[in-house]
Amino acid sequence: MEGLLGGAVPVPLHDDVWTTAQNAVWPQERSIDVKLTSAYGIANLAQGVLCWAGFNELATGGGTFRLCDGDLGTIADNFLPTIKFRLPYQDTTVPASQWMTTYYWRFRTNNGTYTSNYTGWSSFYRSL
Repeated sequence: MEGLLGGAVPVPLHDDVWTTAQNAVWPQERSIDVKLTSAYGIANLAQGVLCWAGFNELATGGGTFRLCDGDLGTIADNFLPTIKFRLPYQDTTVPASQWMTTYYWRFRTNNGTYTSNYTGWSSFYRSL
């Protein structure tokens, strides 16, 4: 349904429509690998800039660290073999078929024994 603004410009009218969608999400282990993040890319760039500028050694509490002896990947593999952080979050999808619509959502969990209360409301906007 459309209304008219000033008699010439169509303005979409909307009605709030409440529907529910239930989606079961099975738990799975998720983590972030630091090597795949932009922070790792920035650190790699910083290493290149520092080596280019002549800062070959960095003073640490136990002596000096040779920054330019190897690439960041080799250094990270030697000193930080596992740079992964586990996440308590799950990915899920929701039906969002209407364009130009704000969708509101909330979740609750059920592990078979306990059911949590609902989370607070949040929203997302689907433009196209």
